[in-house]
Amino acid sequence: MYEPLKIDFNSVHRLAICRPRGPIDHEFAKQLLNFLLALEEASSEPFNRLLDMTLVTDVQLNSAAIYAYADARRKATAHLPPFRSAIIAPGPDAESAALLYASLMEGSKIKVGVFRAAESAAHWLDVPCQVINSHPVPEE
Repeated sequence: MYEPLKIDFNSVHRLAICRPRGPIDHEFAKQLLNFLLALEEASSEPFNRLLDMTLVTDVQLNSAAIYAYADARRKATAHLPPFRSAIIAPGPDAESAALLYASLMEGSKIKVGVFRAAESAAHWLDVPCQVINSHPVPEE
């Protein structure tokens, strides 16, 4: 079942956190892109991003969709100061998609890091682990 996009913003650590559940597809990518574009337009101060794919059950994005998303992100952030975007990708499908995105973002204002564990992402983002691990327990 598709879950609606939900993003938490930690103002203390200037971190936008997205934890999708279930499959992610073109519609999810479009919603995430539109949300980030609006947030970046409204925010005068830089902030980092975290995409936690721990609860993702299926990645339904092909390389063309990831390329289009990366291209839109590069263009939309060209005027912004550099920032970091961490992706927690514990499974092989999520990791493959995340690594493709990271490679496409090389040389842009977005430095992308791909991690299997939240602790590594927290360290890379220079935030306490509790910031990344502080989310509701998934419903069964």
